[in-house]
Amino acid sequence: MELELHAFGLFISVLNFGLMFLLFNFVVIVPMEKAIVLRQKKITARLDEIRATMAQAQKLEAEVKSQYVKLDSDKQEMREATEREITRVQAQLTERSQRDAEHLVAKTQRECEKNRLDALAALNRELANQAMQKVEGILVKVLDTKAQTASAELVLSKAVKRAS
Repeated sequence: MELELHAFGLFISVLNFGLMFLLFNFVVIVPMEKAIVLRQKKITARLDEIRATMAQAQKLEAEVKSQYVKLDSDKQEMREATEREITRVQAQLTERSQRDAEHLVAKTQRECEKNRLDALAALNRELANQAMQKVEGILVKVLDTKAQTASAELVLSKAVKRAS
């Protein structure tokens, strides 16, 4: 009987183990396998997302680098254009200043010449007036009225001829 008991106990133990294995399989292992598969899918999806983001970042980095290269060339081009414009404006201003200076010098020379001629004419008139007054003074002392008049008319006619 003892052997039967042991066989029955062994049968119950095997049956218990089989039930426990089936329950453990359905309750723990199958859900765990499903969770692992789901987790693997999520990880794969996240890795794909990270790879896509990485590819976009690399593409953006390449674009930024090309824009930096273009920016440097644009900056150099602008610098050269600015230097050309500065040179052109300097030449234009120099030319205009030179023309203005030449015009101002010529105008000043004309004004100086006109002032000189006006001063000479005024001086000649003043000297002629003073000479006439001295001549009249001398004539008054030396000649009588008739002679003075004739002499004054003669001198005046000569002075008028000279002045014309």
